[in-house]
Parts: sequence; structure tokens; C-alpha cells
Amino acid sequence: MDLLIGDDTYMKKFFTNKSNFGYLAGIVLGIGLVRLNLGLFIILGGIASVAIFFILSIIAHELGHLIFGKLTGYKFSSFRLGSFAWYKEDNRIRFKLSKNFAAGQCLMKPVESFKDFKFVLYNLGGVIANFILALLLSGLAVLQMPTDGMSHLFIFFIAGAGINLYFFIVNLLPIKSLGNDGANIREALKSNDAARGLYTIFYVNAKLADGNTMQDFDDSLFEIEGNEKVKNYLEAYLLLYKTAKLEERGEYDALIECHNRIDITNLPNPVKYAVKADSLYYYSFYTPNHDKARELFADADVQKFLKTGLLGTARIAAAYAFFVEDNPAKAHTLLKQAKKITQSFPNKGQRLGEEATIQKLEEVITTSA
Repeated sequence: MDLLIGDDTYMKKFFTNKSNFGYLAGIVLGIGLVRLNLGLFIILGGIASVAIFFILSIIAHELGHLIFGKLTGYKFSSFRLGSFAWYKEDNRIRFKLSKNFAAGQCLMKPVESFKDFKFVLYNLGGVIANFILALLLSGLAVLQMPTDGMSHLFIFFIAGAGINLYFFIVNLLPIKSLGNDGANIREALKSNDAARGLYTIFYVNAKLADGNTMQDFDDSLFEIEGNEKVKNYLEAYLLLYKTAKLEERGEYDALIECHNRIDITNLPNPVKYAVKADSLYYYSFYTPNHDKARELFADADVQKFLKTGLLGTARIAAAYAFFVEDNPAKAHTLLKQAKKITQSFPNKGQRLGEEATIQKLEEVITTSA
């Protein structure tokens, strides 16, 4: 399942919510008419500048991760902007239009040894890029500062500086619920398992991109010391990878036990959604418990996740439609949708794993029909 690892999901929320741009336009228009007495053309130019710099600032942020990752020994794995994906597969950089939307995502392959893993500068790369760009655009705005009225270039540059400053602050402040760059650093510093969780996110993603499956990883890679509940989201990713491997092996009871170790109360939405959605699939298909499945399906978090169109979501919905809702037509439609999503997914290993899981579900559905 695609967990949006490394995706700046808070930017995605703003970027894909049309109402936010309506609010933004209203603010700019209100300031222009009430306080600055600007012309309508300049006001519209300001709104356009903000929209343009949202895109450019995301690109700058992800390029910052890429540059500082290279400087600390990482290798390129994938770069995503919206539905555009550039990824390394079979030692070649390929391009694909993906049905999985990511506001911005730069994933890289770390050094082979965890002992040599450096994560602080890589995670700070995006905010450093945004800060530098904010300073540069502020300087250009000062040079264009008019003596009377507002110039188009001044508004353009000051809007860009403001947007980059926003990205700098929101990324740097460690906000656990967002799983942002600052939070990644803070959480990784809390324990060796957490740091290993961050390392494993990048390491596993890169290996899967090379065509490996979860069975190609040693079990020890995903082990966590102790048996207490896991509350650190980087440690939770270790367990999520472990459950993916257990699923491929058909060890479904062990899978749900692994999920039950994760305390999702205060974890970022991608982790919370993945745990709940995987549990829904488990109770719909692997070990049927329709009452439990209905309870999970009614959960607002699950509803949101199933509507994202991410890898695995249509398959989970198909299993629920067939086994719980007893709606074969809907299930077959969702399975077709799941195949299309999977075919466009840029990570080869995740793509192969999802195709095998879909095939397993389709065979059971076809036999049961």
C-alpha cells in the first residue's frame, strides 16, 4: 500500500482544496480594495503570483531534499510533483503519469549501512531551499519597491517570499500530526528504533523500486525491541512493513497482531489510515468478521482514505463490496479501477506486490461468484 511516505501531505491538503484559493483570493482582494487601493489587474496578478509560487515553492522544497540528499550520500530514487513522477527503474530514469497525486515527494536511497545513515541535513534540505528562496525573493522585492503605488514585480516577488517563508516555518516546526521534516528529525532522535524506522522507509522504498518484494528483506530489518505499544510513527512504519511481509506470506493472524501493537491515537494520518484500512481488508477477506468490517468501514478516517485513490484503496473497497455488502457488480468495477491505479504506479516492487494481492482477491471472488 502506498503510505505517501515523504509526501508533504499538509501542502497537498492546501493545494487540492479549492476553497483555500477562494479564501486566499478574498484576502488579497480585500487588502487591495480596502487598504492599498490597488487596481483590479494588480490584485489579480497578486492572486496569480501566489498560485504560481505555491507550485514553484514545492519544487524548490523537493529539490532541496534532492541536493542535500546527494551531498550526504543518498542516491536518487524518485521525484513526484502532482501526478508527474520521475523514478529510477532498471538503472534508468523514467517518467510516468501516476493516478496517485502527491503534492511533492522526493525519495532517495540511503547508504547501505544504517550505522552510516545521516538524516538531519537531508530532512532540512527542503526548508533550507525555501529559506534561501524567501531571502532571494525578499531582496528582489526590495529592489522593486515603488515610491508611489504598487508595482507588478514587487507584488510578484513579495508573494513568492511569503509563500516560501510559510513552507519554511510549517516544515521546520516539528508537527507530529503532519509527519513533516521537523517532526521526522525530532522523532528519529528519540530512539534507535525510530532512527532505524526512518532509514527503513527510504531503504525499502528504493529496493522495491528495483523490483524487489517484501520477501526479499530479512525479518530482522523490521523488528522492534520490547512488546509495548508503539507510539512513534517512525517505529510504526517498521511494523507496517512487517505486516506487508506477513501478508505476502499469508500469515494473516500475525498481521493483525502486528497492527494491534500500533497506538494510532496521535500518529500522522497516513499511518492511521493505513492501519485502519488494512484491518478492514483483514476482516472483510482474510478472516471474515462482517460486524467488525462494517464498524471500520463507517469510520470517517477509513472513508477519507478509500477516496484518495492511493495504491490498495480500490482493492480494499472491492473486498468490502463483495464479501460484506454482497455486491459483486460493484466489486468487479472496483477491481478494474484497482488494476488501473496499480499499472500507473511508479514503484516497480510495490506495483508487483499489489498486482499479486489483487490477483489473489480476484481468484477468490471469481470462484465464489
